[in-house]
Amino acid sequence: MNKKPESFVRSWQWNNSWYIAQNRPIYPIGMRDAVLRRGIVVHQPEDLLSKLHPDPEYEEQEVTETRLNTPARDPTHPLWKDTPAYTFQDRTWLPKNNWLKFASAITNSETVASFKPDSQEKSKLKLNPPDFKVLGRVENLLKDVYIGDAVQRKLPRNFKVPYIGYHPVEDKMTPRKLYDHTVASWGRSMPREYGVPNPRKLLNLSRGLFMESLKLLGPTPHSLRCSVDPEHHSQFITRPDGKLVRFNINIPVTVYGDTPLPPLSSVDPDLIDPVPDVSPMDPVASLHAVHIYQDISSHPVTSQSHTSPHAHLVIQHYTSAISPWYVADRELAKAMMAGFAAALGQARLRYGATVSGTLPEPVRVNVASTDGQSYVLGTVQLQSMDLGSDMKNLFCYNPEPLSLFDICDYVEGAVVMEGLNMQTFDVLSSLITDGVRK
Repeated sequence: MNKKPESFVRSWQWNNSWYIAQNRPIYPIGMRDAVLRRGIVVHQPEDLLSKLHPDPEYEEQEVTETRLNTPARDPTHPLWKDTPAYTFQDRTWLPKNNWLKFASAITNSETVASFKPDSQEKSKLKLNPPDFKVLGRVENLLKDVYIGDAVQRKLPRNFKVPYIGYHPVEDKMTPRKLYDHTVASWGRSMPREYGVPNPRKLLNLSRGLFMESLKLLGPTPHSLRCSVDPEHHSQFITRPDGKLVRFNINIPVTVYGDTPLPPLSSVDPDLIDPVPDVSPMDPVASLHAVHIYQDISSHPVTSQSHTSPHAHLVIQHYTSAISPWYVADRELAKAMMAGFAAALGQARLRYGATVSGTLPEPVRVNVASTDGQSYVLGTVQLQSMDLGSDMKNLFCYNPEPLSLFDICDYVEGAVVMEGLNMQTFDVLSSLITDGVRK
């Protein structure tokens, strides 16, 4: 443009005026003359104040710093270890499109694309026609979670906007559109709204499903407990090549019981996929090698004398606001790693911190991952602490994600709840109460 917009000119003029007037000049206002006319002597500051000079009696003292500085991240660090720990954390990415394959290779687990909770066959939802009381409670639960629990704080901005027909920021590639440009409208700045933050939303949803499952379960001699706060897991295990693998993750929701889950009764050998060979890549190629860590395994439950010490189900939440699209295969692999870390802690809780080799009895932990609408389910069965053993661990999973509902939001100013799938709720309720129904 040859002519700048008026707003630019006004801004430019204001900035120049501010710069020119930053040093305020002192104008004579007649105050000195008025004082002299009254016979008052006027002194200059330089006439009354002496120059700065050092005190001969003062001795400079050496001050010792009382605040510890950040230690250098080198061998002088107090937690430095010569053996690197290949760490899997909450935001660790496994190789793209090979998530489950690498998770299986890291944990020495065979995979089975078939899983159904044992307690689903005894579910009360299948004994009668649809119970409208249960249906109404689940609908109210979803509305409370997604609509009725808003906070007075703007939500994070979504950067990966669904395709709207054009791109505000056009690419400069020649020839154009070498990729699928209809995936997302990159560069579109969407307005931020008030609502329910994703972590709060999914935490309330998981706890609400837990309470509804207890209502359907009815009186039982067994106790179930749901974690109130996210729990930290730190577990170590050594691979056959001597590399140390570290699981350092936070699990938002865990369901505990007073008895451990029984091992899987039977698995169809025709459905078992062996542990994949990912060579020439190393299974831990995508894990972060760190030298500064505490070589201490930690599990939220430290004693079997607890009323509910055995982990039955760990639930992972996908709360990303940058990319809200849920990739089921990727989240299934992360849920498997979280379940494996919980199973390691359970094995050391039941058989001692120094347990090794084949376990006296397999340790099984169910896993689930969700973004609120979609769920991926599975179960991890730890059979050996030796990742090089012929006794492989086992991971059974549901090959297709389950959908709980389609819409639960404001549409044109009205509350809309559509597509509630009670079959998915039945599966989730059975998974939460797995190992308790009799």
